[in-house]
Amino acid sequence: MRQVRLQHVLAATLLLVVAAMPSARAQRLVTDCPPNANVSALRFIIQTGSNDLRGSGDNVYALVQVLRRPDWRPLPADSDGLNHDARWSAWSVHAVDIPIPPATGGCPVTPPEIFTGVRLQTQFTGPTAIDAWDLQSVLVYWVGVDEHGVPASGLIAHNRSLTRTTPLHRFILASANYDVPMGH
Repeated sequence: MRQVRLQHVLAATLLLVVAAMPSARAQRLVTDCPPNANVSALRFIIQTGSNDLRGSGDNVYALVQVLRRPDWRPLPADSDGLNHDARWSAWSVHAVDIPIPPATGGCPVTPPEIFTGVRLQTQFTGPTAIDAWDLQSVLVYWVGVDEHGVPASGLIAHNRSLTRTTPLHRFILASANYDVPMGH
């Protein structure tokens, strides 16, 4: 008799556990959004080569591709580009942080893995609209917090020229885009 009662108690407990489990849709949302790092900014570290970026209308912009979206999206930045319409002289190094808006929807975090592509794009609209500038190296880091809320960062894309005499990429009218190789 005692064993039968124990079986009933165990069966009732099992039913309560199953009833309390989230639905399949809720489980999918939970697995789509595991505890992860949260990106609050992308940090670009850019070195120019022997040809400067003039500013005054000749600017460099950042675009990204995100998971499951093939289109290039401009990062929310100043309309004057990463260089804020300023001149970047030859052989100079610049660090620029671009804030990433908080994620919306079922997943309240922006994990670093969401970024699948990074592109630098130059627009020549200044007084010397036929211009060029040399990119010598580029590093792109995510900046934010880890899954425990501790400040963290990590490299997501990078490349550099192998020689001082040859730029990594020369931005000219016919070649105004450069896709930075991803390297999580």
